[in-house]
Order: sequence, then C-alpha cells, then structure tokens
Amino acid sequence: MRQASDFSQMIVDGTRQDADQIAESLSRWYVPVDVVPLAGVPRLRLRAACGALPGIRFSRSEIVDGLRILPRVAFDAVGFVLPTSGRLEVSGTREPASAGPNEVLAVDGTGCQALCYSPDFRTRSIAIDRGVLARRLAALIDRPISREIEFAPRIGAQAIRYGALSTLLACVTDETFGKSLGHSPFTAARMPAVLIDFILETWPHTYSREFEREPPLIAPRYVKAAVDFIEAHPQAPAPATDIAGFAGVSLRALQYGFRRFVGLSITEYQRRVRLQRSRAKLLTSADSIEAVARRWGFSNAGRFSHHFKAAFGLFPSELTRD
Repeated sequence: MRQASDFSQMIVDGTRQDADQIAESLSRWYVPVDVVPLAGVPRLRLRAACGALPGIRFSRSEIVDGLRILPRVAFDAVGFVLPTSGRLEVSGTREPASAGPNEVLAVDGTGCQALCYSPDFRTRSIAIDRGVLARRLAALIDRPISREIEFAPRIGAQAIRYGALSTLLACVTDETFGKSLGHSPFTAARMPAVLIDFILETWPHTYSREFEREPPLIAPRYVKAAVDFIEAHPQAPAPATDIAGFAGVSLRALQYGFRRFVGLSITEYQRRVRLQRSRAKLLTSADSIEAVARRWGFSNAGRFSHHFKAAFGLFPSELTRD
C-alpha cells in the first residue's frame, strides 16, 4: 500500500523575494534554474501552491512581477500549462510557443531553454515525467512504445476537451485538495493514473489514434518475450536470430510480429531502446557524450548523434548544455 508520504507539497508565500531565493525554491521542486526579473525589479512577488505525486508535479501560481526562468539542466517531463491571466512565452523547444487565457500549452521540458512570464500572470499547471507517460501509454494500448510521444503544442477554449481539462487542473491545483491528498493515501495512490490517463486520452499526441481502435491490437506472447529480452539486454544487442530462438519462433515470424505490433523492425527497436537509455544517462550524469554512446553500444559518436537527433529532435550536445 502506498503511504501518505508519496504526496508532498510546497508553498511559496508571495512576499517579496530576490531572484536567487525564488530560483532556490524552484530548483528544489523541479530542476536547477536561474531566475531573471523582466524589468530589473530587485525583489519579486510570486505565490505558488505546489503538489507532487510519483512522476507528477502540479501547481497553482501567481507571478505579480514578470520574470524569466532559465533551466540549467534538461527537465525530462512534459508540462501542461493553463494561464488564467497574463501570458507565457516558451523558447528553445522545436517551435517557440506561447499561451494566454483560454489556452492550454504543452511544454516539452527536455528542449526548453527559457520560460518568460508576463507581469500579473496566473496559471494552473501539471508536469508529468516522460518515462511515466511512456510506461502508462504502453500499458493502455498494450504494446511497446516505438517512438517519442509528441503532444500538440496547445489547445484552445473552442476544443471540447478544454473545459474538462480546465476543471481538472482547477481541482488538483487547489490548496485544499493538496492538503486532503496528504491525509488520503489510497486516493493519492490512484491519482497519478487518473491524471495521466486523462491527459493521454484527451490531449492530441502521436498515439491518439490508438485510443480509437476497437478492440486494440494485442501483441502475441512471443513478441512481448522478445521485447522484454531486448529491454533487459540493451548494451550488447543480440542477433535477431538469437532473439527469435529465445522467443521460440522463427526469425520470419518474429520480424512480422515486430512490424505489425511494434511498428519497427527488430534492429530499429533495439536502437530505440539504446537511445532511450542513452538519453536518460545524459540527463542524470556528467559523463561525456562519447562515453555514454560507447556504453550503449554506439561505436561512432557522429552516427550516435545522427540517430539521437532523428529520435528526439535535438542533438545530445543540446541536451547536455550548461
């Protein structure tokens, strides 16, 4: 059983603080960041109520004095931000994006270089770790995830899903809701799946059509066995014939199974797993790109960078920027 300690909360009280104090609070909650006032104001006013469940952070914030937040490391999560006043500008992602009232913005934390908040900005937001999203999506569609989940950059009030998402974010970011979760371990244990499922079902993304299938394709046991084998032995990719032997089928049957149920060839899936492990290592260690590439079976750093860019939309050097 999960305990109440799985839920945590932070309150920023809204008194004037200098940029370094605000950066320290945000760095403890998300990733290390720098904070720069927009108008040279020496002390800033920011009020925030933040809550966290495993793999999820949600908050309700009021930024009185405009500021810019500069992540110092990549944040391997996707944030969904619903401004109720003011405007947010995001740069460094594949396409610069912005949102104001009556819009919800999806922010890819991996490539984000700056978030610029206008004065008198108010918002409700939720951030979900990419690994948690991928694992939950794989469980929902009952097959491995073959490529990165990419979300539509924004949805507006005209979309049917906007009202439901707005209501949900208003609920989970309310301070009284957070306090209740801290004393309700059974509810807290179930909330991550509820929130993640809602996002995956309602926000347009790479795999949205999978939710329209009736019934969903269910991978045969031998495909799942092969996938498990590849996931367990990513550093030294085994020949496809050996994997087929482990799964107890012919090579041709396994190749067909991967194409139909995984959407990739066996070799492509092996490479995908190695790239995902490489990215996770680059995000969590100070190892060089060359060392990480070698560790996960890429002998040529240039080719590794090429495959990395094709898979994630940015080069490894961009992911490890200072």
